[in-house]
Amino acid sequence: MLTAVILVLLGLALAAVLVFRARGAGDARRKGEESPVLEAWVRHALAQELAVTVGKNDPDEKALILRTLEADPEPRLVSAIEEKVHSVELEFTRYAHESGCDVVLHVRYEDKSKASVFKRLDLADVPEGVRRDFETKATTRAFRAWDFPWSRVG
Repeated sequence: MLTAVILVLLGLALAAVLVFRARGAGDARRKGEESPVLEAWVRHALAQELAVTVGKNDPDEKALILRTLEADPEPRLVSAIEEKVHSVELEFTRYAHESGCDVVLHVRYEDKSKASVFKRLDLADVPEGVRRDFETKATTRAFRAWDFPWSRVG
């Protein structure tokens, strides 16, 4: 009986260690995907794009959309954005002979239409995880989904 209890406790301890390690790995992965310069550009480019499709190109509405994307979600806009936008994806392209990276923000709408916005970034402003993919996978392209702030877990 005592042996069974000890085995159960060891199993629980092992499970707890694995869960905490998995959480730590997830946090590290998210940190490797952060880039303040990239995030600021994505929010501004997306606000500009959404101002046309959601905000009827009204400058006041664009400011509200930007605030919603930054950290102060306006429920009416969150609903409108969620209703119209299917997905947001970042495409990174880097060629070996170049020191920078091209980034394309792809917005896909529920009605199957698309919009894309282009930006050239210094490699230092590209998320660490993307740079690591370029180095270790010997690829010129990397893709990352971009989640709205109100959809992010943790």
